Amino acid sequence: MRIPARQIHFPSSRNIERYDQMILEARRDPSARGAHIVYGGTGLSGHYSFWDPHLAREAGLDHKGWLAAGPRLVEFHPISTVQMGVTDMQGAWAFVPPKAYTTASTTMLNADYRSWWNDGAGLTADGSYSGGIVWQKFITRLSLHGPIVPEIPCSILRLAPGEVNIIEPVAEDLKIELTA
Repeated sequence: MRIPARQIHFPSSRNIERYDQMILEARRDPSARGAHIVYGGTGLSGHYSFWDPHLAREAGLDHKGWLAAGPRLVEFHPISTVQMGVTDMQGAWAFVPPKAYTTASTTMLNADYRSWWNDGAGLTADGSYSGGIVWQKFITRLSLHGPIVPEIPCSILRLAPGEVNIIEPVAEDLKIELTA
């Protein structure tokens, strides 16, 4: 089974100004505020949908403004660039685009439910976990137990109904081991 291509709509220059509105139109439910459900994971910088820690400050948004921020073109935080280089491009961070069109707080908070998957442990193609780096332990804990602030974007998840799924390697105790 595959979703028909005509039903797949990523944020882009053609739709970013009305991306949240497109979701409402697709639902055809006058009482809806957003999507039925949004899925995602916590980025190494604490980002969701590439909404990185520096964006609210750069846009001059206070806490309330951050919660009301809509989809837009964003510039990646250096930590997000490195994360994508390591996890998606075999370390070739120079090939990571510097910007992307992305969803924002309104998309997250207006959805009926949020399903978050923290699996930053090197899931392989056969479904097993490779040994080595488990990069999501710290930021997952900070997002779930730290302050709800724009500098920890995924902390926004705690403001609305949802679930946070944490795989075993990420859920294990955080131990600092210096290897050099």
